[in-house]
Formats: sequence, C-alpha cells, structure tokens
Amino acid sequence: MKFNQLISWSLLSTLVTSQSIFTTIYEVNPQNLDINSPIPNLNSKDSQIYFDNLVGKDTSHSKLSLELIDLVNDQIDDVSNIQKPKLIINLAGDVDLQSKEIKPIFQTSNSLKTYFKNFKYGHKKQLSNEIISFGEFQDDSIKEFFKYFNEKAQAIWSNFKSQNQKIIKTYNPTNDKLFINEISSLKHLQDYATSKSSVESKNQVYIVNFNSLLSIARKIGKNSQTYIHQQQSLENLLVNEMSKFYHIFIISNPSINQDISHLQKRAEQSPIFNLKNYGTKQACEIGTNNCNNHGQCTQLKEQWSCVCSPSFNKTTSKTTVWVGSDCNKKDVSVPANLFLWTTIALVLLIVGGIQLLASVGSDPLPGVLDAATLSTSKKNI
Repeated sequence: MKFNQLISWSLLSTLVTSQSIFTTIYEVNPQNLDINSPIPNLNSKDSQIYFDNLVGKDTSHSKLSLELIDLVNDQIDDVSNIQKPKLIINLAGDVDLQSKEIKPIFQTSNSLKTYFKNFKYGHKKQLSNEIISFGEFQDDSIKEFFKYFNEKAQAIWSNFKSQNQKIIKTYNPTNDKLFINEISSLKHLQDYATSKSSVESKNQVYIVNFNSLLSIARKIGKNSQTYIHQQQSLENLLVNEMSKFYHIFIISNPSINQDISHLQKRAEQSPIFNLKNYGTKQACEIGTNNCNNHGQCTQLKEQWSCVCSPSFNKTTSKTTVWVGSDCNKKDVSVPANLFLWTTIALVLLIVGGIQLLASVGSDPLPGVLDAATLSTSKKNI
C-alpha cells in the first residue's frame, strides 16, 4: 500500500513539475490566429526554428513539423506585422496576461532562455542593461539615442507614472527599481520609434529582458494591487503604444529556479536614482532638460550640475526662487517661514491681550470708586 502511494505521489509531482515548466509564447495583435484552436506544443528545436524564420534567417535546411508549418504560414500571411521590426519581451516568470489583444500562439516544454542568451543575428548593439538589438543598421542613430538614457530615465519614469494614473484610476506606482529601469528602457525605445531620426529595417530585432514582475511577485505576491497595476501598465504600453511600431512577442518563462537577486542589486546601484552630478555639460543639459530653464549647468570641480537662478514674473511682479538638482522645485522656505512666524506672533499677541484684560479686571478699585460702588449698592437694598 505504501509502495503504491509512493508511486502515486511521484507521478503527481512529476505531472505538476512538467506542467509548471512550460514556456508560453504570446503575440500582440495577431492577425491570423484561430482563437478556438488548441495551443500547439512545440519541441525546443521547432521553437528555435520559429524565431529563426521570424527574423529572416535561412531555415530551408530545417525539417518542419506540421504544427510549425501552420505557424510559419501564419507568419507569412500576417501582412500588417511583416514590415515591422521585431520586439521580443523575454519575461521572467509565468504570467497570466489579461489583455484581449495578447494571445498565446504556442508552448514549449523546454526553456528558451539559453536560445535568447546566445541569439545571433546581424550586428549586436547593447542599448541598455535591459535591451539588446540585432540586425543590419543603416546608421548609428539608435546608439546615439540611447547614449544619455541614464540621464533621461528619471523624467521618462515620471511621465510614465502620470500617464498611467490617468488611464488606471487606482494606479499604485511601484518603487521597485528593477521595474523602473525596464519600463524606462521600453519607453525610450518607443520614443526612438516615434522620432524622426529612426531608421529601422523590418528584420531588425530587439530583445528585452524583463525580470521585474517576477521580482515584485516574490516580494509582495501576484494578488497585490501593485503587481496587478504594473502588469496592466506593461500590457497597456505594449498593446496601445508600442504595437504601432513593432511586431511584439512575449516569452513567459517558468519561474522555477530563476535567481534574479543579482539584477535587483544592480538596479539599486544604477546611477539613474542618484544622478545629481554629470560628467559633461551636454549630459547635464540632457539629464536636467537644461535645468528646466531655471538655471545653467555649471562645472564644479570635475562634475557638472545645475546652478539655479530666480525668475521674475512681470505680470504679477513676483520673483520665484528655484531649487533642486534640476531646478524644478519652487523655494517656499521664505514665505513658509514668514507665514509661520507671523502666525506665532499673532497667537502670542492674542494670548498676551487676553491675559492683560484678565489681570486688569482682577485688580481692586481705587478708594473713591469703591466707596461710590458701596453707596449705590446700599441704596438698592
């Protein structure tokens, strides 16, 4: 009996393990997908052939399975996406994507982590800690665009938060530095796509290693509002904004044995969150948006930082003093101190007046007035 139970538990654990290590591949806005058809399960080789064919590698020598042939034919028929550069989100952790525009196209029982780690196609460019690009670039515009990414990241993240607070009414922004880094990288890539300087080939490929959702899930759980909001904001960014420029795939890797602690430490040490001094004047001007037009980048020793200047409003005849590392905050210390001390002075004056009146009322009357008061009271009697 015990032997049968042992076999049953071992089979059950094997089944659970085999189900939990499935890697799911999603496509954003697929054009030729039968929603009612079952999700095909490809082996490791077929999965790699799919992505090789997607980016334009020669796969004529490869033997294709029937499931893979159908998927490749869908690729060819997808006219709206075939001319777009490819964006592959290599997502750590198994996620349940909620957007109706994101559909699973196939699964594989083998991890694609090694495949994307060793991915080779054309020229490789490391754009940020999170984004690697591959392809035949016509110029170095994208490398130049990401040159000052660290200096711009704080402003990028601030804009992203404000946009999502308008879209998601109960949006709760995270303080997870890994998520801030990764989202800022994606937003900067979107800004590149919308810029006039972007020159991209349809076979160009971007691989984004996105690990922060797994980090947040492990720290506070998948049911937390923060995790739900961050996943929703990522989906909104990919579906509503970036899919206009990129043919997007999301690789949901199983979370078993994925160690990302070193990535979290690297994110916390990133200069994005402690950048107040810059190595060059240009970096200072880009990172602070020219000190928000309230000062100038000035060299102090070997570093450059903002020296703020007061501004005068001719309409209101008021002078505003600016402070902060990028001169974006009004200095309210003077009016605040004036209001505080004025309030304290008024309170002391009122308390002193009340005490003075009380003391005057308790003093004895002079003799003549006291006698007059007594005589009047006798008459009344």
